[in-house]
Amino acid sequence: MVDLFMYWLGWLVFVMLQAPNSVRSTSNGLTADFRGVGLWILLNSKNLLARAFLCLCLQVPIQLYVIGKIESPLLAAGLKATTWGLAGMAGLLSCTVIYQILGFFPAFRVELGQIIPPSPATTSATGDTPKAATGN
Repeated sequence: MVDLFMYWLGWLVFVMLQAPNSVRSTSNGLTADFRGVGLWILLNSKNLLARAFLCLCLQVPIQLYVIGKIESPLLAAGLKATTWGLAGMAGLLSCTVIYQILGFFPAFRVELGQIIPPSPATTSATGDTPKAATGN
């Protein structure tokens, strides 16, 4: 049960690191507050649901793969890792990998710079607006 909790906590950590990073980007007009993060979650809801579904379907194979790949080198180096710690890493890595894979499919991309363009104050001296960030 702890492994399952840690897997999904690792998944959530990736999303919680991604959201503020994207919200603070100058390539969109989101505000760096709870309202901006809430809007980011709303705009990315289809992508987040797809990631959660795929991570749920692939949880056991991903977790076993990560544990198999990481545990042996750690033991060889004289370090011991707990299964719940490796489960958390598996959750974080699975969300990261599936996020990158979904980026290849236009239906899952969220062009925040086109949906919420940056304010004129963030334009460069030449008058060009920054390029839109993909899915961030």
